[in-house]
Amino acid sequence: MMEQLIRWSFGVNSHDEYQRAERDKILSQSTVLVYWLLNLGMLVSLAADAFWVRHITTGTVVLVVISFAWNAMVNVRLRKHGLMQVEAKDEADLKRIYRQINFQVLRNMLFIVPVVYIAWALIIYTLDGNGFPTLHETIVNMIGVTVGGAIGNWLYKRQQVVKAWEDN
Repeated sequence: MMEQLIRWSFGVNSHDEYQRAERDKILSQSTVLVYWLLNLGMLVSLAADAFWVRHITTGTVVLVVISFAWNAMVNVRLRKHGLMQVEAKDEADLKRIYRQINFQVLRNMLFIVPVVYIAWALIIYTLDGNGFPTLHETIVNMIGVTVGGAIGNWLYKRQQVVKAWEDN
């Protein structure tokens, strides 16, 4: 079915393995780009709704639902096929991977915290109607989201590391 969809959408019909691999590489790169553009559009829409429109629009809800559904589908498929796991060859490699995971979690939290604040502020404003959250509420929320998200993300990523030198 995917071959028919690709042929119908792009008019591309690959005959040999090299052409098929190149087509798949191009389509996967464009899919990642579209994924990030969708998330950027969702952020811009959330910010516009929060600061200018002052209520949640249908377009924002549609973008959020599409983004969450896409994210969940990709994560489930990657986990199902074991592609989220990282294999460490020895202790030195394990330490390098753990250090890399620490920086990934830090980077993810620096990106996610502003997104969560925009979404949280929009929801509070829309449901309450009394204005945006106070500075104290914002700080408490940001610390809770940051610490909780970082610990959960860190624990999950460390569980995905497979120690190849140990018997399982």
